[in-house]
Amino acid sequence: MEACEKGTLIGHPITGVRYVLEDGAAHAVDSNELAFRLAGLYALRDAYHAAGPQILEPVMSVTVTAPAEYQGIIVAALNKRKGVIHDTEAADGYVSVTGDVSLNAMFGFSTDLRSATQV
Repeated sequence: MEACEKGTLIGHPITGVRYVLEDGAAHAVDSNELAFRLAGLYALRDAYHAAGPQILEPVMSVTVTAPAEYQGIIVAALNKRKGVIHDTEAADGYVSVTGDVSLNAMFGFSTDLRSATQV
């Protein structure tokens, strides 16, 4: 349980894990509480990395519409935030850029976009 309090990928608790101790033996010479704690910790780490853990985060579908002259700035701003651009449409002097960006990366996006485009 102690090993699940802080995950090895980003430091958040590991949840949804079930483990079963199948065997264990104590020796009078080299067995103590610390040895068993470390053995459990290393066993969980090995199993955790072998399972191939993934970090899941919310993703927003984003559509940005602006004058066509700012298309490059918009695409660069989304790429800077590690967004995936799906479509770009231009009509009547305006451009709409559609893509997916993680929610965490979107904080402050509108302020940065206004500063870059002065719109």
